[in-house]
Amino acid sequence: MKYTVNTMSLKNIKNAQEHDDNLEFEKEIIEELIDTDIIEEEAISSTKGISLNKKKALCHRAKESNLSVKQQYEFIAGVELDLLRDKDNRLGIEELFNVYCTKGSRYWLNPLHDISRIDDILLKFAGKGKIRITILRQLVELLIDLGNEGINPTAFLKYVIVSRLQGDNNFRKWQDNHFMAFRLISHILKDMGEKSPFDREVLGNKINRLTKDIVLVKYAGKPLSRFPEHQLSDKSLNKRYMEAWGKLNLDNSFTILFLKTNILHFMYVMSGKIDYQQLITIIEHLPEIEEGFSINFPDNYFSLDISKIDMNLYNYDIHSSLESRRQKGYKKYDFVLEIKAYLKIILALLNTQSGIYLCGYFARKLTTAKDPE
Repeated sequence: MKYTVNTMSLKNIKNAQEHDDNLEFEKEIIEELIDTDIIEEEAISSTKGISLNKKKALCHRAKESNLSVKQQYEFIAGVELDLLRDKDNRLGIEELFNVYCTKGSRYWLNPLHDISRIDDILLKFAGKGKIRITILRQLVELLIDLGNEGINPTAFLKYVIVSRLQGDNNFRKWQDNHFMAFRLISHILKDMGEKSPFDREVLGNKINRLTKDIVLVKYAGKPLSRFPEHQLSDKSLNKRYMEAWGKLNLDNSFTILFLKTNILHFMYVMSGKIDYQQLITIIEHLPEIEEGFSINFPDNYFSLDISKIDMNLYNYDIHSSLESRRQKGYKKYDFVLEIKAYLKIILALLNTQSGIYLCGYFARKLTTAKDPE
């Protein structure tokens, strides 16, 4: 008998975790690349601002790049605005643009929106004047270095930098407290990007294609975003972290769904709140989970409506779910024990083809226990 699988739609994943985006999925990011209201070079040349020759040079650079036309013109507009500032107040957006044009792929989206998010944080805490310009310039310099190393700067900004900085209102100490951590995370990602499974431009499968440029930073980088510098400097732990991810294939739709609805969001929320070693032990359980899904629930085997399968250990709003548990007396290590216990349950259930439907039931039973073990 021949079976078919329903595509794991992005809508189902959004329903499973409403606070996440799906930009690592090729289907989703292509929507960001669709060219709308394209501005012709003649229209740009008629606008006021920098010289006509400069504008033409920017347009030529963009056309020779891998950036989509929509991303090109939005980025060029940001370059123009920066060049109109006094030299002492420029952020270096043109140099960043050059890196995107020479090193970037079509999946390197315009970073200016997320740079403005950092600016909003600064303005919120009265970060104005020269200190504001200095911090933003340091940020742009970091993005330039990331791009030269082949790491998607926009993804790193979105999933690592913003994630870390938005919790710290002492912007005067950002350089001392965070920028070395960003460098350490980038070194880890650079090494991981050269090894399996991140050594492929496209991960996933024919049904769900994942873009390496984004998934590397989002899946492997964001969980590290809030760890202190001294832990990120531990070479032995970094090696274990990279080896754990290296044992995954990320080519099974059910595994990807399980990661997004359970593991990744737990790691995002608990980043820096649990020990680095505890994070690694969770990831070290995942290859067995992936193997269980791949053997018992291959993409081309069952016709399942994934949206009706409850595999979530936590409620859709994981932040509220974890907070309500803290109020009941749960400590950080309790959460680690709990999710590791849930992984053991999932692994056992995967050996039975009907067991996947019981995941939600056992998740509810598990969360009623104070001691998951």
